[in-house]
Amino acid sequence: MSETPETSEKYAEEVADGRKLEISIQMDTRSGRFFGRHDAVEDNELSRDIAANVFKSIGSIGQNEARLAEELQAKCDAYDHEEAARLALSDEAHVALMFAEGRNLFHAALNVDHTRVSEEHREEFLKFIVGLASKVGIFAPVYQQTKELLASLEDHDNDFKHSLTNMLGLAEAERGAPEAALRIWQNLLSEHDGIRPGERGWIYRNMGFVYLQIDHPRSQKRAVECFQQAIDAFLEAGDKNGAIDTSEKLAKLLAKSSAGEAFDQFDRMLELCSNHGALDEEITATVHYAKAKRLLDAGRHHECQSSALEAARIRRGLHGAEEGLISSLHLAAIAANFCGDDETKEKCVDEAAELERMTGSRHFAFGRRITSLMESFDRSEADALIGEARESGDTELIAASETAAVLGDSKLSNVDKLARFEALHTELEKLRTKTETLKPIRMGVAVCFKELDDFENAARWFRKILDDNPLDVQAATSLVDALWKADQWGDAATELAEQIARFGEQPGYVFAYGRSLFEAGDLSGAVQALTKSMKLASTESDIHQTATELRERALQLGGVMPSKPIDLSPPSHVTLEQVDAALREFGNFVSSAKRMEFWRRKKKEKGHNWVQNPERFGQTLLHTFLKARFLHSVQIFEELNVGAGRLDVLAQFAGGLRVIIELKICGGGYSTTYAQSGDQQIQHYMENEGVHIGFLMTFDGRIRKKGELLVANTGSHHTIREVLIDMRSTVKS
Repeated sequence: MSETPETSEKYAEEVADGRKLEISIQMDTRSGRFFGRHDAVEDNELSRDIAANVFKSIGSIGQNEARLAEELQAKCDAYDHEEAARLALSDEAHVALMFAEGRNLFHAALNVDHTRVSEEHREEFLKFIVGLASKVGIFAPVYQQTKELLASLEDHDNDFKHSLTNMLGLAEAERGAPEAALRIWQNLLSEHDGIRPGERGWIYRNMGFVYLQIDHPRSQKRAVECFQQAIDAFLEAGDKNGAIDTSEKLAKLLAKSSAGEAFDQFDRMLELCSNHGALDEEITATVHYAKAKRLLDAGRHHECQSSALEAARIRRGLHGAEEGLISSLHLAAIAANFCGDDETKEKCVDEAAELERMTGSRHFAFGRRITSLMESFDRSEADALIGEARESGDTELIAASETAAVLGDSKLSNVDKLARFEALHTELEKLRTKTETLKPIRMGVAVCFKELDDFENAARWFRKILDDNPLDVQAATSLVDALWKADQWGDAATELAEQIARFGEQPGYVFAYGRSLFEAGDLSGAVQALTKSMKLASTESDIHQTATELRERALQLGGVMPSKPIDLSPPSHVTLEQVDAALREFGNFVSSAKRMEFWRRKKKEKGHNWVQNPERFGQTLLHTFLKARFLHSVQIFEELNVGAGRLDVLAQFAGGLRVIIELKICGGGYSTTYAQSGDQQIQHYMENEGVHIGFLMTFDGRIRKKGELLVANTGSHHTIREVLIDMRSTVKS
């Protein structure tokens, strides 16, 4: 719902010597936070103390909100809903909510039965609770109240109707019906031309978030479009704050495809910022700080230090921004440490410590105790920290204390740590905790899985971190390492292709991509990527030498240098001939590089036997190869129950092409008749799936009849192609 983003006031005080002290205050009505500066003829300790006390007094007004919530709940418990509504509508509650987040009063007000409130106050109470829902950002619990209020409005009250309809969409999204939410907003935009620009901005912004919840190939593109339209609408409404905040969300989304575009978006945000008052200054500092955090994640430490120091410069002397200043200084110190700038690091640490002392910040004092616990674990202190955090209800403190307790306790096994981390993650997710707060917990889960040699699950949790923050280099590197150790080379190639698109062609990324392609069996792709990494790396570097050696191995195994430049984007349309060529290249790779992995020597006599379940082993290699070759342009379905049997592989490619692949073993104990049965199986699957293109891929271990085709062309409406792979355990010259 649209609302005025700020209010401003000025106060004048006389200091002891009769000189004037002017204090300017601006409040962000959305958050209830206020900021300001003081201006004195002589800026000394006395004037600063007076200004600080004025701000402290104003801030204490918001503390009444918790008390009022308790009083309102008591009236509801006594079934005095009329008096509960009167209290909610009182001037005291109104003033308290101006300076508080409002969650306590909101949850208490939900217990008021509005049907038992007099008609004189019922509509005003409905407006109160719906407006409070908008303030705290929780909409599903007031769905019915919103509908009732909307139905009661006069036809001329269109602006409020638009806001309430917007809220109904948010409620549907919270209730797990994103498609219904989108339909509400789309109808609202198409049926009403007179929607105010500010409201239109919120509608498009909400649509952007909901598109990201829908699993559809175009969802991300539509979300970007909605965020861009929201920014334009906010600017049209003169709401730069809304435009800047939405721009930050857009920057995060753009980071999925390009780090450069994300940081360009931050720069565009700074162009929108102005310094006309304390609130504008805090918004500008917030953008610099947000950019600095992303730069730190991306490993760009010098730029991070610069942005963090700029945020700190703006926040110095800004009342209400003290904790933000401390955070900016800590971030600058971290970046300075990476840069080897000890002087700046010490200055920032000292200034932050002095501010923590002066402000008595409970949050940062708690953080220092967490740091001490990590350095020297003490069970009683850990329990005390957890107790204090849970009593406060602050999810950030709960996450930090619980994580420190798990990591610091050497008596816990990896399974114990995993159980604690997973339970904590589930608990905090239910409390709608910010994903940034969840990162250390997710990292803890991933590390536990790595310690247990469960690299596939470790990769799954690293990907959760990366999905939330695509610029997190640590998570990106850990994800690839886990995929490699899980032998998921195709998925690693897909991930690295995205990282190269995001961060640019850097020697390490391109080499890792080449190695992944090599291990997945895409030898020609590996040759090209490795050649590229050699050009990017200095000739004396380890990357250059390792890439050279691996490229030679790829060439010896049959890889060739493709004529076209390397293209890391998934193809938008895959043809049958491309699939055919890829499967035959896979056959050559297996025959030359993986042949003997299908065999084991007999113990008491000469010769070899197939390994246990060789078809399944071949299917795993094929899956990895197809993922590496076609990236996101292929979906692979395995072991599907179809009719009376199980289909080995159904592959669906970009553009809609679907093919069936049946794998068979021939020779070395597997009869020709068994391999030929794959033809009948494919036709059976074709009839059931409605797919009339198939490949019979045979790992051919025959000595005497090697290379002879197994299936005759029947001339039916099915298209079945054979891929014979030479798998002889002994090759005579």
